[in-house]
Amino acid sequence: ASRHFMVRPPAALLSPPPWSGRSTRSSVATPLVLQCCNPAPENLIDILPATRKKEEASQFGKPYAARYVGSMVADVHRTLKYGGIFMYPATKDSPQGKLRLLYEGIPMAYLTEQAGGLASDGTQRVLDVVPTKIHQRCPIFLGSKDDVSELLQLIASS
Repeated sequence: ASRHFMVRPPAALLSPPPWSGRSTRSSVATPLVLQCCNPAPENLIDILPATRKKEEASQFGKPYAARYVGSMVADVHRTLKYGGIFMYPATKDSPQGKLRLLYEGIPMAYLTEQAGGLASDGTQRVLDVVPTKIHQRCPIFLGSKDDVSELLQLIASS
């Protein structure tokens, strides 16, 4: 076992650029969003990378580039490192969402907000949700403040 510590320069930690302005990265399983109950899919189509050509612009500017691995930790890590948005919405099959609030939603929401981002379940901050069950599930939208704020505006308008 090594008895050495690796000192990381401050720049290796979260830096302001990913969290200021909008990003062009999204981490979302497009089929989930296309079958979700709320927000309405037609409002989300505009920001999904798989539904637009690169050269198409939208009210949000550049189209998002899809970066979805399927592992929340890996996807949120990339979102924290490079900015953008991670979404795992409620669907018709999982109306309460699929991710567990206590050991997936809240920890990732905490890390995201500590890094200067925003985390919501679509109606409120994830950190404001009071758990009622140990395995309670929740939808989650987290990432750069501007990206999540725009998404929440879409949700509110649906």
